[in-house]
Amino acid sequence: MCVNQFDFNVSYGVVETFGSRITQIKEKPIYKFNVNSGIYFLNKFLFNNIPKNEYYDMPQLFDELIVKGKEVHAFPLHEKWIDIGQVSDLKKANELEK
Repeated sequence: MCVNQFDFNVSYGVVETFGSRITQIKEKPIYKFNVNSGIYFLNKFLFNNIPKNEYYDMPQLFDELIVKGKEVHAFPLHEKWIDIGQVSDLKKANELEK
């Protein structure tokens, strides 16, 4: 699965607790996540795991492979990438191309 780094900026001080005890304060932290870019490379043998004639998405395939103990890998993309999963994102992407 190709992944992109997504940075999530929290506009507030994040207070970490254990019960009611404050253990740490992070002022306006940035959390970094790998997100699914929607680009996949599959071994041809994996197609045997995909049911025919029914809805089946890629995250479901990856989840099932992980549960079965199969190796699945993330490949980081460093190229420019924009999500088009929402209509507003697609419109924004189309505007970038003009």
